[in-house]
Amino acid sequence: MANEREGRNVSTAAITQPMINKGACASVERGKEFALSGTAKMAYGSVLWEITQPPDNSMYAGSVANPQSPNGNWTIKIPSIGAEGDARKVFQILVVSATPNAAKVLRAAATANPYKALKRIPDGVDILDQICVERST
Repeated sequence: MANEREGRNVSTAAITQPMINKGACASVERGKEFALSGTAKMAYGSVLWEITQPPDNSMYAGSVANPQSPNGNWTIKIPSIGAEGDARKVFQILVVSATPNAAKVLRAAATANPYKALKRIPDGVDILDQICVERST
């Protein structure tokens, strides 16, 4: 996998919505959709993914974003954050680039039944930006 990463350009992404103050967290209610958007420039072959990280530091691969040319705008919608009993807990939402091999690992975890937590960030995944989200209810 090192060879796969050596020859590629670097991806960049920034979360632009929701706008929150530095050091603050966005808020979301249980069972409510959470949307975030931004801009990205992806290296050839890389895919933009979202990974949700609950307070226990497990990681759950989520949605894929497809940045639209020419300005690279993207939107990710997360159907729900957390489970029953997660009120007032803080989650990290990571926006990452994934090489093709890493994307296969993320896709397998995201489509597993039951939903499967990642033990670590796979090789070939780079964290590009992140936002914290607090479950309000």
